[in-house]
Amino acid sequence: MAAMLAVAFLLVCLWSLLRLILRLPSVMSFASRARRRNRGYVAVSRGMVAVGAGDPLAARRHASDAERWLGREPLTLLLKAQAAQISGDRAGAEATFTEMLDDAETRVLGLRGLFVEARRKGDAIAARAYVNKAVELAPGVAWASEAMLEFQSAERDWRGALAKLEQRVAHRSIDKATAKRQRAVLLTADALDRADKEPETALAAALAAV
Repeated sequence: MAAMLAVAFLLVCLWSLLRLILRLPSVMSFASRARRRNRGYVAVSRGMVAVGAGDPLAARRHASDAERWLGREPLTLLLKAQAAQISGDRAGAEATFTEMLDDAETRVLGLRGLFVEARRKGDAIAARAYVNKAVELAPGVAWASEAMLEFQSAERDWRGALAKLEQRVAHRSIDKATAKRQRAVLLTADALDRADKEPETALAAALAAV
């Protein structure tokens, strides 16, 4: 009986040792990945601070480190784009924002970055296209809705602007007081445009604006 217990104990020890040896590579791999992610997030944190401080050299260095440790994660791409922006590298920023379009998680963010860059270049057609796509993907996003409202107002598309405003109200991306003021302005503008050709419609719009 004692011999059997000793053999059983030895087998248990051998099995435990074998399991440990078999699991060792995965444990080491997990520890290595954890270290890489920790270094990556530290680099992202330091890079964001550098962007906020307006230090392009440090921002680009930390962005490079973050990309090396984390790969194409949303925060990494955002830091890379912002580092390029404060460095004056517009082409690099556009390339990174374009890269964001490949991932559903960062697509709207990429569209916003491309919209900003298009406006800086004075490319209204491209800017409008990016806004249209952003509104299609995420109707409740405030920046896209506001930009669309600006475009429609510039085109004197008051009815379209009113419809977009109501959409923002429905998605709660604008407070009621601001929505009320904007609605009054749009209705008044619509009434003025229709005063000569559609007096009754213009009057109705003017009364609704009060």
